[in-house]
Amino acid sequence: PSRVRRQVFSSLGQGCYAMSLFRNSRDNDGYNDTWRIQGIEAYENISINVFTRWGDEVFVYNGSGASYTDVQNQWDGKFKNKDLPTGSYLYVLILGDNDATYKGTISLIK
Repeated sequence: PSRVRRQVFSSLGQGCYAMSLFRNSRDNDGYNDTWRIQGIEAYENISINVFTRWGDEVFVYNGSGASYTDVQNQWDGKFKNKDLPTGSYLYVLILGDNDATYKGTISLIK
């Protein structure tokens, strides 16, 4: 039997959509294994920071949007190679040289 896979995205404007629900499935099937941002490859310079609800930084990425599309560079729901607990995490995303800043939440479920 086939499995239904759903992914929930929030529009960031400017052609970008960030996953707002992230389930680290740990089965490496390519679905929900990392936090993806659709359309990010259009930006030369981006900055991504992910924080716990208490403000602790658990992920940092600075580089090109094209490089972030590589799953090796995407957030995998871990901090220092340890699985983070289910919960809400905050992100700050800065797109391009015009410093368009987007903030939102990610629901990490297991």
